[in-house]
Amino acid sequence: MMDRRWVGVLVLVLALVAVAAAPSLTGRRVAGSAEPVIFPDSPQVGECLISAFPVASGTEPALPEISADEARFGECGGVVGGEVVAVWARANDAGLGAGRPGRDPCYPSTAEFAGLVSTGRSTDLPGAQSTGPVRWRPTIGYDPVRVVPGDLERRAGRDWLGCLAVPTGHVRYPGTLRDAFTTGAMPAQFGSCWTGANLDQVPLTVPCDQPHRAELLAMGWIRDRVDAPTEVIDESCFAIAGRIMRTADPTRNGELTVVADRMTSGVVSRPDAPLTIACFVTSAGPQHLSGTLIGLADRPVPLVG
Repeated sequence: MMDRRWVGVLVLVLALVAVAAAPSLTGRRVAGSAEPVIFPDSPQVGECLISAFPVASGTEPALPEISADEARFGECGGVVGGEVVAVWARANDAGLGAGRPGRDPCYPSTAEFAGLVSTGRSTDLPGAQSTGPVRWRPTIGYDPVRVVPGDLERRAGRDWLGCLAVPTGHVRYPGTLRDAFTTGAMPAQFGSCWTGANLDQVPLTVPCDQPHRAELLAMGWIRDRVDAPTEVIDESCFAIAGRIMRTADPTRNGELTVVADRMTSGVVSRPDAPLTIACFVTSAGPQHLSGTLIGLADRPVPLVG
């Protein structure tokens, strides 16, 4: 028979083992208190993309998306990658769903940020009279990008949403898009320049600070082409080109030509069908343009070669 003393020792050892194992079974207790995570503020309208443009992480083909974790925003200055043109505290307030194919839900905010105003179906410079059958939208050469909270922010319930205007091609640029149509200081990277003005020949796009033949200044839409004979379309294109260029004579004494390109899609089914118009300005001679014509005013026409 085992000595009672050894039995007592064995019981004591088992008790000590049980006490040591208890915290592991129930979870180790650590003294302290929970600290809330402080998230940075969402980007603000007018802030610039300071870091390089990240690889888009979104899946919507018409509106790429980047996370705030992937980008750095701050005060504009020097060379930047884009500008925040709108921010909503809740994503549902923005109305930036997939929408109709080809529709740019960030355009109204971008146009307003760039100094334009919208009246009905037209967008124009402040003070312009919305008359005639053509409804215009001045062209801004940019890609709309949604900015969303990072993963940790989204898990915490934050769902703000922003629109970022990035020059076509995601190139970096000096200057600012803010009020560019009214100040006349449009960065060339936000222009929309082409190798030709005839869209039926499918011209190629080219950066506006490189030699090019034409610049697309505005797109127009007519509900009923019966109401818009050739002379009405040409006059309307001439007028909006002058407003965008900030000059009474967008031909600049014959150095330039204003072109209203009627964009047709094969056979027109009826005479009152709608019509889309592209309003271009081209060099009138053999020379090429070498800069944007937006806000040109009385400055020399940028011609080369």
